[in-house]
Amino acid sequence: MDPRIEAYLDLLFKWNKVYRLTAFETRKEAVALGVVPSLAITKDLPRGIRVLDVGSGGGFPAAPLAIVRPDLRWVLTEPSL
Repeated sequence: MDPRIEAYLDLLFKWNKVYRLTAFETRKEAVALGVVPSLAITKDLPRGIRVLDVGSGGGFPAAPLAIVRPDLRWVLTEPSL
């Protein structure tokens, strides 16, 4: 797996203990139910577009996509604190 995705998961699980960002209990679950589905549309996104993820929570799907598609401009929003 991409080391940048691994680093994202490290941070996700670190802060998930404090803020309960996702319901994922294990890395395996986060990869299977968060990362893999998020990255499924990677090649379908045109180059150079702006992308808005509303209700991103722990960052899915935008964070993994932003990691592998840095050519896109990303905005992640979350309505709750």
